[in-house]
Amino acid sequence: MAKNCWGIIADDLDETAAAKLAEHLRAESLDAVVVASGDIAVPAKAESIVKLEPADDAWRVFSKTGEAFSVNTGQISLISAVVFEEVSVTTTEVKDVPGLGRKAAQIGILLTTGLPIPLGGSKTTKKTERKSNQFIYVDLFIENPNRRFRIDAHEFDYRFLKERMTYNLMSNLKSLLADLVKASPCAGRNFGAGAIMRAEPVHQLGYGSLADGERECRWLLNIRNLPENMR
Repeated sequence: MAKNCWGIIADDLDETAAAKLAEHLRAESLDAVVVASGDIAVPAKAESIVKLEPADDAWRVFSKTGEAFSVNTGQISLISAVVFEEVSVTTTEVKDVPGLGRKAAQIGILLTTGLPIPLGGSKTTKKTERKSNQFIYVDLFIENPNRRFRIDAHEFDYRFLKERMTYNLMSNLKSLLADLVKASPCAGRNFGAGAIMRAEPVHQLGYGSLADGERECRWLLNIRNLPENMR
């Protein structure tokens, strides 16, 4: 899957250019569908949740403020997971100040000779630090009404897993996704969700940012809305 397109080859083309591009892709044995801008499904704004609990054919999901919602398992149309890293680079100046030993030596020479002997002042060097932060988000796309609940995997409460809960984040995340998929077998899954459930290395998933996951989910939601003969 191309990292830079995630299913959507181009946006905002006029009808002629879109048809020409689709024809070129089909000539390369790649299935392509042109969707009018007015027919494009727009994902709902993500609402953060920190906990969920299983119920009869439903999930109770809880927001950060403690507000609870009931989501029927049949309402979940798409389950997505995105893993990416952001690297920050910080450069600081560090001063090398003379230690007590060097200062004492200077004072000793001054007392002995009566002359101040400079032993060198402080030096400034630049220190560069690279810090990598991992982000993991799971999105649940809901139909009727159109909503989206987002889980930050690093802040989520996994206690509903009970005896299956471990001290390993990826193990808990895999169990969470497995439960969601089992409860909603007709829901679509994105590339990231499938890869995590197969225990594939997350650093090889190819997501460069959350925007990549957003683009992929737009594609999957629109594919889902197409007539059966066009999928």
